[in-house]
Formats: sequence, structure tokens, C-alpha cells
Amino acid sequence: MRATLFPLLSVFALVSMIYTSAFAADKPGAKDPKDKPKQTNEVVSVDPISITVYRSYKEYKYTVTKDTKVVVDYKPAKIDDVKVGMTATVSHKTDSPEATSINARSAPKGKGKY
Repeated sequence: MRATLFPLLSVFALVSMIYTSAFAADKPGAKDPKDKPKQTNEVVSVDPISITVYRSYKEYKYTVTKDTKVVVDYKPAKIDDVKVGMTATVSHKTDSPEATSINARSAPKGKGKY
């Protein structure tokens, strides 16, 4: 009985270690900034004619027009003042990707929340 139990336990332990280490590589780590989890309403990309915001596990792209009102840190601003990594709330018309207003806030500095 001992002769078969020891090899069986050894094989089980080896398989467990291989299985665990194989899936540990799939978990996102904080070592690469690209792998960091995104925040709700985080600006993923922005250019003079569009803004893309991450929300609900999806990225939403909105069109920016000359009529779009932009506010950054509670002050009137231009779309050029909105940067990737900021948190932004985009208001838009129903069933339209055209942004009517963008309210962005800078990322918090250091520890703490807004």
C-alpha cells in the first residue's frame, strides 16, 4: 500500500504545482502599467474629434463637436485639456455618439481618493 501511495501523492503534488503556476501567469499584475485595472469612466483615448471612455467593462467612443462643452477640474476647458487617465463623465443625446458635454477630473495625486 505504501509503495503505491507515495508515488501517487508525488504525482498529484507535481501536477498541482504545474497547474497552479500555469494559471498564475494569466492573472494581471501591477508590474506593467498597461495591465492595471481601469477605473470606471477612465479616459482611454482622446483627440480633437473624439473621446473614448471605459465603463462597465467596455470602451465607449463619443464624437466631440464645436458645440461640446468641456469642463476639467470644475473649470471651463478645451478638449485638448482632457488627458488619458482622467476620470470623465460624458453626456450625450439618446442613441447618438455625439457628446454634448464632458466633465473631466484629474487623477488623484498620491494616496487617497477625490
